[in-house]
Amino acid sequence: MADTLSRSWEQLYQEAVDEPDINKLTQRVHVAEAAMFYRWQELPESEPAQQEHQRLQEAAEALLKIKSGKLKWPGLNFSASGR
Repeated sequence: MADTLSRSWEQLYQEAVDEPDINKLTQRVHVAEAAMFYRWQELPESEPAQQEHQRLQEAAEALLKIKSGKLKWPGLNFSASGR
C-alpha cells in the first residue's frame, strides 16, 4: 500500500491503461480512480492547476471507456437533450 501512495495518479492511471490481465484491471482502475479523486481534491482552483484538472478529466473519461469496453460495465448514455 505504501508503494501505491508514493506513485502519482498519472503513474497509477498509466498502469491501469497498460494492464493486459483482465483479472487485475478492475483493481488497477479502482486504485487509479482513488488517486485521481484525492489529487483533484488537493488542486487549487487556479490558472496553473487548470492543465492538471484537464488531464484528470481526460483520464477519468478514458477509464470510463475501459470500464464499459474492456470490463463490460454498464456505460453512461448521455443524450443531446441532457436526459
